[in-house]
Amino acid sequence: MKWILICIAALIVCFGLGFVISRLIFHKSKKRPVLKITAFTISFGLIFSIACTFGYLSINHKPKEDALKALNGNDGVHVSKVTNGYYFDGPGKETALIFYPGAKVKCESYAPIMLSLATNGVDCFLTDMPFSFALFGENKCESFLNSYTYQKWILSGHSMGGLVSANYTSKHPEKIKGLVLLASYPSKPIANSVNLLSIYGTEDGCLEKDTYEKDKANWPSYSTEFIIDGANHAQFGDYGAQLKDGNASISKEEQWNITVTKIIDWAALLN
Repeated sequence: MKWILICIAALIVCFGLGFVISRLIFHKSKKRPVLKITAFTISFGLIFSIACTFGYLSINHKPKEDALKALNGNDGVHVSKVTNGYYFDGPGKETALIFYPGAKVKCESYAPIMLSLATNGVDCFLTDMPFSFALFGENKCESFLNSYTYQKWILSGHSMGGLVSANYTSKHPEKIKGLVLLASYPSKPIANSVNLLSIYGTEDGCLEKDTYEKDKANWPSYSTEFIIDGANHAQFGDYGAQLKDGNASISKEEQWNITVTKIIDWAALLN
């Protein structure tokens, strides 16, 4: 709802600005050129709103040094660029995790956690989203689900990526065994056939806590919550600080290690 209201307000501003400019241009006319003012207002509003949208979408959080290094893999994990993202192919054979990045965060930023998960037996697919917005690629996971053979599929995401991965899971519970949400929540009910793991940090300044608590009603019967003491929102990835986020009292490496350990332990119990 918040994003809808923001979009409506932005459109009002764009078209309002177009109307004001058109009145200034045609104010000397003796007769009010209604058609010209209307045409200019609509044209300006559309062009300006499209330009602002593309400008906004083009500004993203980019991966830092550790994330870029993780894309090189290690002795036990081969990382390859595949259609719709990256494949972290480690020693695991049964379980794979598909990850949706947070809004306006380049997917490569989450490579450290993906590499560590793959090293510990859970292969990973890091999904590259259009304009780095998971909202535009909810079904992207299907390219991996349909192209690779694993006994257990886990869908996961950070922030908005978690919300979108939960939406997909709510529609296709027969395809997903587990759902892992990092600083996120499901806006729709998740079937009881799916196991859920929710992780967030005590210093998270971006997670909407009221909504998070309210949407616990959508959790399936088998759900586990883990709160990392000292962790914030942005350190689930490696892309730097995030607006409104809290200051973490633990390092990003420690936050990654705790997150990976909890996911690995939880995934081992999936039936």
